[in-house]
Amino acid sequence: MTTRPGRPAVAIVVVVAVAAALAAWWWTGDAAEPAAGSALAPSAGLQASVLVARVVRDVSAAFTVGNLVLISTVLPSTAAGSPADLGALRARTLRTVAAAAWAWAAAGAVWLVLSYCALVGTSPVPSLLDGTLAPQVAYYVAEFDIGRASALSAVLAAAVAVASRLTRRTTPAAWLTTLAVLALLPPAFTGHSTTAGDHGAAVDTLAVHVVAASIWAGGLAGLGLIALRRRETRPAAAPRAAGPEAYALSDSAWSLVLRRYSRLALGCYAAVALSGTLAAVVRVPSVAALAGPYGALLAAKITALAALGAAGALQRRRLHVDPPVRRGFLRLATAEIAILAVSSGLAAVLSATPISTEVTLPATDATTVLLGYPMPTALDAASWFTRWRLDSTWGPVAVIAAGVYLLGVRRLRRRGDSWPPGRTAAWLGGCAALLWATNGAPGVYGDVLFSMHMVEHMTVGMLVPVLLVVAAPITLALRTLNRRTDGSRGPREWLLELVHARYLRLITRPPVAGALLVGSLLGFYYTPVFVIAMSTHTGHVLMTAHFIAVGYLFAWVICGPDPGPARPTYPLRLVMLIVTMAFHAFLGVSMMSGREILGEAWFSQLERPWGPSLAQDQYLGGALAWGLGDYPVAILTAALAVAWIRSDNRESRRYDRKATLDDDAELKAYNAYLQSIAAQHEAYERRTRAPAGGDTRRDSQRRASPAPGPDDNDA
Repeated sequence: MTTRPGRPAVAIVVVVAVAAALAAWWWTGDAAEPAAGSALAPSAGLQASVLVARVVRDVSAAFTVGNLVLISTVLPSTAAGSPADLGALRARTLRTVAAAAWAWAAAGAVWLVLSYCALVGTSPVPSLLDGTLAPQVAYYVAEFDIGRASALSAVLAAAVAVASRLTRRTTPAAWLTTLAVLALLPPAFTGHSTTAGDHGAAVDTLAVHVVAASIWAGGLAGLGLIALRRRETRPAAAPRAAGPEAYALSDSAWSLVLRRYSRLALGCYAAVALSGTLAAVVRVPSVAALAGPYGALLAAKITALAALGAAGALQRRRLHVDPPVRRGFLRLATAEIAILAVSSGLAAVLSATPISTEVTLPATDATTVLLGYPMPTALDAASWFTRWRLDSTWGPVAVIAAGVYLLGVRRLRRRGDSWPPGRTAAWLGGCAALLWATNGAPGVYGDVLFSMHMVEHMTVGMLVPVLLVVAAPITLALRTLNRRTDGSRGPREWLLELVHARYLRLITRPPVAGALLVGSLLGFYYTPVFVIAMSTHTGHVLMTAHFIAVGYLFAWVICGPDPGPARPTYPLRLVMLIVTMAFHAFLGVSMMSGREILGEAWFSQLERPWGPSLAQDQYLGGALAWGLGDYPVAILTAALAVAWIRSDNRESRRYDRKATLDDDAELKAYNAYLQSIAAQHEAYERRTRAPAGGDTRRDSQRRASPAPGPDDNDA
């Protein structure tokens, strides 16, 4: 029986990562010991088993996510039929993804059971034999965040594994990539980030760190596996479906693949370095806290990151040679993968190592714990402009979005093309409004005052989407992004896929878009979802993203200049705008007149010592929701009128050009049609007045006699 190329290499990577983790765990000594005074002390063997399962889970997850990203964005299509098909290379890579996803799901399930046993200080084997382990683990999953997160991640990984064996096209593979990234996030939110002072910043930085590291490491491992199989594939090998012929890439095609991944890896490297630095700043209270094992492990990870940066720079320098040397790439990639494996092992130990407790942390009250920051002072006129607090999600998003748009405009101008300054101003205004709403006074006071929350919501859900839609970002992207010709899908191809998606055709129908906007408000504020969004960072981020997306969709249907599915006529859009905004105003009135305090479970526990009561604040919030909606509606109406006029002008110019080219052929044809109708009518009249057989005397007398009237009939 022959061994498939690459299997020993994958096993070696896992062994290196596990060995590094065990060595670091042994060196820390007391890193995995129970807390002082705890009667539940897991054995060293159980602790080592938990660590091994954690490393295998992390390595398998990174390999799964990284290879799915390669399939979706880097690898070319070798399919002879439709470009949407995966082709031999990507199909074979997807089979490898399925195996890695199964390993991810199995290791995640094992880690879940072993971590529970380590938590309660029991051995898994006796508990399994006497039948008490299953109900205890079920209770652990139902009642504890870390249990729910681990179970959810394992289930999603199993779903990725099953779907990977059934997928034959590129678009479903991209959906699998999204699902795999989502499966990465739940365990990442249950480590040190949950106990950091700034919970939101800690969670965001950790999420970016984990996703970027997985794409980087898994993608490199996937390319190394492809390079190894290309080298070990013999021409005389027996052909089979998605077998050795899957790796028959030309040197120029392989060079293009490596260059694409190099750009992707550079971005991931920057994201890992920046997010890791910010995460350390957020979690570590002072420099003195780095004196223990946590600081030593952190220093080791920084050293590994520096070594990887140097290796990546050398690799990119070699890629300028066309074609690149295969063995040179494989040797350097092997060294990088080994360092990444060691870093993965160190990260597993670091996540279980407590930060030094010798430093006294400042005391915090209950409100600070709930908000993640101290209760702000009373809101006054100056606070609307002077109160700022960085939102670790939407602050960077607003800045990056503005920068990317300006880079696109710059590329157009360098090419000699023009771009309307009004669209650029609208985009920058939308980004500025998003930055102020989430990082300025509405973001600071929105968690403690319902009225300020409505200011934030109206800005984010109504004003920001309208300005972004008017800026036509999709048109700018399609004019600036490069087109790929090898069957792979880059940003431009995926953007076109999104624009022409069937799902988008459904949600852009006027009743659906309007119902999404109004129904989201009702389903959010009058259900427990509102309290969940206010009390959890993830819920708050999803809330903001949802309202931006729904508002953008509605504004695009009304007046969007970007391409997309067919939209209704302009009069119907105007009716849609009036009806939807009437429902929106009714919602504000209902908030003003309602007796139920929205989000009372959240606002009542903050113990705000200043400002209006909850009922008064809700009345003010409803009034703001009613009044502030007029400004985005005015912008939408003006944009709709401009789009309507421009559409009529374009139609007129098109008709004039056509008339000039064909010498008014359409008008002449229409006149000829009218003349033919008139001629037929005259011929009919002649036939009725002069029958073909001639007039008889009786016919002449009948025409000469007057027609009988009502009186004659009566007589």
